[in-house]
Amino acid sequence: MAEIYDLIVIGTGSFGSSTGYYAAKRGISVLEIDSATPPHTNGSHHGETRMIRHAYGEGSSYVPLVLRAQELWNELKRDTQVDIFHQTGVLNIAPKQSSFLNNIITSAEKYELPIEVYDASEARKKWPQFTMPDQFRAVLEKNSGYLKSELAIDTYVKEAKRLGAHEQFNTQVISVDNGFVHVTTNAGTFIGKSAVITVGNLDHGVACSYDLSPDEHVIIDDLPGKKNIQFVSGLSGHGFKFASVLGETLVAKALNETLDFDLSPFLLSRFNS
Repeated sequence: MAEIYDLIVIGTGSFGSSTGYYAAKRGISVLEIDSATPPHTNGSHHGETRMIRHAYGEGSSYVPLVLRAQELWNELKRDTQVDIFHQTGVLNIAPKQSSFLNNIITSAEKYELPIEVYDASEARKKWPQFTMPDQFRAVLEKNSGYLKSELAIDTYVKEAKRLGAHEQFNTQVISVDNGFVHVTTNAGTFIGKSAVITVGNLDHGVACSYDLSPDEHVIIDDLPGKKNIQFVSGLSGHGFKFASVLGETLVAKALNETLDFDLSPFLLSRFNS
């Protein structure tokens, strides 16, 4: 009889590798499937680095997620001794009326995050390498920085395997059916109690590409009518920083646990209106 996995991860890139790692860390049987061997050049994780920002210009609903994400990145770095996160600070520069900049300031105030705000004159003195018009201002987030994206995925994959995860790489998924989840591939059919689809956007060239949602905000939901098949999509170029926390969260959802975060702003149903 074929093995029945607790969780099958389809697409082992940014979010899939994290999901596989946290599933294996929780001691549940997990199978990671990918069309290539991650990390690779065909997905949105391709490239050396990604920023991680805490006071979030895309909206304050992301802040609880990104703060937990930072905790998990720090934990992964500590547990593996792999230098994934680098705290360099992030400097945001925009016109005074910029909604992005205003969202940063608002979310910092709401969640008591340390930021420093400079008018154009102050910023030019502090950073003379920048020619900043008078109608601009700058916001510095000292606790932010960057992540080594491909190194992070490589670490997740290796650690998940060490913890007992199964791998089925260089494998094309043909179909995914409900009930017990049947994942049909060119290497056979694999069965799981639940599945997570995190394939993102595949670009068959050496490039960083990403999938865009209509509102450029992430989608985290179950496939319509299929409660045991979750998917993540629409990272829209600002999603990698959340890989750690969403991997942890997708595993919790698969285990039907109470979540620590309100995911309602990221449901597919927001497009119904």
